[in-house]
Order: sequence, then C-alpha cells, then structure tokens
Amino acid sequence: MKHFRRLTAATTVVLLLLLAQFTPAIASDPAVELTVTSVQGSSASLSWTATGVSQVYSYDVCLGTLGFSVWRGLGAATSWTYTRLSPSRKYTFQVRANTPVGEVLSNAVVVEPGVKSPPAPPSALTTVVAGPGQVDLTWEDNSSDEKAFRLERATSAGGPFTPVATLRAGVKSFSDCGLAEPAAYYYRVCASNSVGSSSYSNTAVASLGMPPGAPTNLAANPVSSSRIDIQWSDNSFNEDGFKIERSLSSTGPFVQINTLGPNQTAYSVTGLSAQTTYYFRVRAYNSAGSSTYSNKASATTYAVPPQAPSGLEATAVSSSTIELHWQDNSTNETGFAVECSSGDAGPYTQIAELGTGATSYSDTDLAASSTWYYRVCGFNSAGSSAYAGP
Repeated sequence: MKHFRRLTAATTVVLLLLLAQFTPAIASDPAVELTVTSVQGSSASLSWTATGVSQVYSYDVCLGTLGFSVWRGLGAATSWTYTRLSPSRKYTFQVRANTPVGEVLSNAVVVEPGVKSPPAPPSALTTVVAGPGQVDLTWEDNSSDEKAFRLERATSAGGPFTPVATLRAGVKSFSDCGLAEPAAYYYRVCASNSVGSSSYSNTAVASLGMPPGAPTNLAANPVSSSRIDIQWSDNSFNEDGFKIERSLSSTGPFVQINTLGPNQTAYSVTGLSAQTTYYFRVRAYNSAGSSTYSNKASATTYAVPPQAPSGLEATAVSSSTIELHWQDNSTNETGFAVECSSGDAGPYTQIAELGTGATSYSDTDLAASSTWYYRVCGFNSAGSSAYAGP
C-alpha cells in the first residue's frame, strides 16, 4: 500500500528557502586587472585586483624583456615594485592568480623607462565628406614618442564616443567608410604610448546628407544713404555657404542678391536708394539642400542732402527792398535758408527760412543806397546743400 504526504504551503516555503540557501550565486568571469602605478628612475611599481573569484591562493608576476620571461611567486601580495629598469629596454609585465578554478591571467602592461609621460595630443582634426557614406579625416601629429593613435566616433557632440580604428605611430589620416545617411558624425583622436594616452584632439564633425541649420538673430543697420550692413548667427557646422535675399516689402517678393562662403556672419549691402526701407532674410545651404530662412530684418537708408539751388539773382525794386529769385534743383528739400552779408567774403547771417519749393524772397526794410550780398541753400534731415550765390 502506497502512502502520500500532502505538502502544505508552509512546507513549500521551507523548501524554497533551503534551495535558495544552497544554490550558489552566479559570479562574473574571473579576471585580474593590472596597472602601472608609477615609474621613477630604475623602479616600476605595479598593483592588481582580482575579481570574479571567491579565493586567491597566491599571485605570480611575469617579467618579459628581450624575448625572455620568467614567473616569480609573490604570495598574497597585490602590489610589487621592480627596481632594475634599464633606460634602453622595454619591459612587459603580467600577473597570474592561482585560484580554485585555475590560473587567471591579467592584462599585460608595458613599461619603457625612457618614456616618462604620455604623448602630446594631436590637434587640428578636420573632416571632409569624400562621397556617399565616407568621411576623410586628417590631423596634426604633435608627438615624437607615440606608439599609436586611437580614432573615436559619436553621433552627438557629447558622446558616447566609441573606437573606430587604432593606427600606427606617425599616421595622420583615415577614411571612415560605410556610414549611414543622413546623419552627423563627431570625431576625436588621441595618441598613446606605454605610459598612457594623451588628451583628445579637438572634436570635428561631418554631416552626411543633412541640410544645414538655419541662421538666426538677423539684424540690419543703416550705414549711409546707399549702404545697409546685416549680421546673423551661424547655427550650422556643415553649410557650404549663405544666400542673401532682399525685398522692398516685408511680404516679398524677395530676390537673392548674393551668395557667401561658409562661416560668414556679416554682409554689406551697397548701391541702395536713399531714404528707402529694405527687408532682408538669409538661409544656409549645402549639397543636401537649403535651411529654412532666418528671421526678417529691415532698415532704412539715410536721406541725402538736397541738390544746390542755382541761378540766384538779386534785384533792387525800391530804396528799401531787394527781391531774390533762384532755381530749385532738388526734389527732397525740407526748405531753403536765405543768408546775407554786407561784404562779399562774409560773414553771412541767416535772414529767412522758407518752405519746400520756394524760389523767391523779398528782403525789406533795407537802408537806402546800401549794398548787400546773398546766398541760398536747400536743407533736409541729412544736411544742407551747397550754396547758390557768392
């Protein structure tokens, strides 16, 4: 006869707890990380850390130079200093951990006593879009002791950056191919030797198949009666240039008046009519197309002084009155100023200010048999014309 025992909920909980207690935790892969903490004179100091193992019986260190290597036991120590460096040699060190799961090797580190510091960083990193999916890069090599260059790439200015290529010493260019479009790619490069890596170069960016960003903050300022200067903010890194457009109305039509090269942020518009309001807008462009337009900006050119009147004549019509007549040669005067003097050389004193279009004036209450000299000029907000008269 078979007997069965019913499992209660409490019994199930106890069994689960027992299983959890005797189930080993899943550990990470065993590893030993070896670093060079300092190189001074004939001494190189090393330290290391083991991870992913529950116990380390002992450590051994390996010194390799000139094709020869030997292991040396260090017991439980996690640091060691080698004191017989020669400036003319290169040394390779590696650590071995003896553990219950077997021997675990560290990374290898290289020490060159003649090299005291990381190399100088490369500079002047530039990019050129060489074709579909291809960016060509060049940089300046500022070091004589680098062992390699590491080129890194990201899809945003802030990263993250990932390695693209490791290049031998002295290399100063690279072609990055097979890139997806449309996209912007950011690059940086550093040099390295046995001591460590340099700081990074400048970050250079390349845009594949993307129109540039639109300029902003367009402003216009009059400079003269025929010139207006405009300025804007360049918000793009990949423009081939800028297109400048002008209109006599805020609603258009706008006409393109010039094309500028990349990185330009100002332009002088000349040959304009006086006392006229002009409206401007700007956009960036490249092989992928044009950006949207900037804001519109307007300015009014300055007025010009009126043309000088001519043909001034003075006629005595009585013993106390002299009549003046002249020709108005201007269409933009605000008025005319009449001046007189008792001498041909002056000084002249203004005796009347007349309105637009005036061509005559009567000077009265003069002394009999007196001689007077006259001159007349037009004026407006921009200034005065030349004189008609002496």
